[in-house]
Amino acid sequence: MEKAWTPPARWIFLTATFLGLFSTLQAYRLTTLNVKVGMDVEIGRLLVLNLVYWYVPAVLTPLIFRLAQNFRVDSERWGRAVAIHVLAAGAFSVLHAACLLTVLALLWADGPRFGSLQWITYAQRRYLTNLDWALMTYAALVV
Repeated sequence: MEKAWTPPARWIFLTATFLGLFSTLQAYRLTTLNVKVGMDVEIGRLLVLNLVYWYVPAVLTPLIFRLAQNFRVDSERWGRAVAIHVLAAGAFSVLHAACLLTVLALLWADGPRFGSLQWITYAQRRYLTNLDWALMTYAALVV
């Protein structure tokens, strides 16, 4: 089997950086629409969070490309390939959410403290809010 083509790392990270900057501008504008007058919006924290949002898929792109090459859905064993991609997409979504939650906890460590049940509820809400994005991103990389 021939080696799967993967875009050069510089393309991957240049694209992720561009998307991270765009996401930061979008998040900044949305945040400024929702804050009270006189409150500061911390664009530096938004930038770090949004770069992580896009760098996690960037780091995983070579692995996803390899999976797509080794488990092709247009092969005779398409059922096995679909099952593997469903599991991989689920793992991708969990890893992505875990990275984002870790960054949120680090960047806003001075924020409100949650009890265990509240933290679990918050984590589930964040995971489910981003689940469609994570699955679409995984699928786009496979295609």
